[in-house]
Formats: sequence, C-alpha cells, structure tokens
Amino acid sequence: MKINKKRNRKKTKKRIILLITLVTFMLSVVFTLISNIVSDNVGIVIAAIAVMVIVFIGIFFDMIGVAVATANEVPFHSLASKRVKGSKKAISIIRHANVYATFFNDVVGDVCGIVSGAATTAIVIKLLTLYDYNALALSIFFGSFVAAVTVGGKSIGKEIAMNNSDVIVFKIAKIISNK
Repeated sequence: MKINKKRNRKKTKKRIILLITLVTFMLSVVFTLISNIVSDNVGIVIAAIAVMVIVFIGIFFDMIGVAVATANEVPFHSLASKRVKGSKKAISIIRHANVYATFFNDVVGDVCGIVSGAATTAIVIKLLTLYDYNALALSIFFGSFVAAVTVGGKSIGKEIAMNNSDVIVFKIAKIISNK
C-alpha cells in the first residue's frame, strides 16, 4: 500500500509540474500578445502604462505567493469549526503552499517580469525609430527603471505579505470559495 501511495504522489507531482509548465506557457503567450498589441497600436505613454500594469500584477501575485508560504494554519482551525466560509479552503491552501506559491510567485510573478522586460524593449525600439536618441542610454534607463520598480515593489509586497499572511490567505480562500 505504501508503494502505491508513493507512486501516486510521484504521478501527482509530475502532473502538477506539467500543468504549471503549460499554464506558464499559456500565460506568457497571452501576456506577450496583449503587450505586443498594446505597444504596437497605442502611443508610447499608454504602452509604458501597460508595462507598469504588468509589473504591478507581478508584484501583487508575488505578494500573494509569499503570504501563502508564510501563513499559519492554526488560526483557521477554529474558524473551520465554526463553519466560517473560506476557512477550510485557507487550510487547504496552506497545506498545499508549495503548489500555490509556485503558481503565484513563479508562474504569474515571473511571467509578468519577463513580459514587462520584453515590452520595455519594444518601447525602447519604438522610441529609437521615432527619435534620434542614444540607444544604449535609453535601454539602460528604461530597463533599470522597470527593474527597480519591480524589485522595490516586490520588496514592499513581501513585507506586507509576511506581516499579514493569514489575512491575505483568508481573503484568497474566500475568493476561491465563491466560485
């Protein structure tokens, strides 16, 4: 019986990894498509706003992933005994923190980081075709700016997530439970 459980766990882990890989690919396609459509069909200011939106989505999901990884299961047991909506889901999320954190941090958060970098490059190229700027200076400035906002934002998000992990997980659990 133990051998079957081990095999099933290995199969489940492989399926989760495959699913995460496929979801990552699909999200990358969607975000990149949206980013390219926006940067090709709108002005530079709107494209820059779109990049910042993508960056903030990445920061937000990274914050959720950290909250899931650091949340404490114990407070949710008393809520579950009182049948508070979302408490059982919160326990489940915390017990499967590795899967949820991987999704929020690595899938959504990292995809947003990669797509925002590509979109920033598209903006730089667009600026270079319209104006006679120094290509190196422009790419260094915009790339550094997006990187600084991303890293600074994730740092702030991590601080918020670690100090409010149970509240954040409970809100996520309530949202998921409403489906």
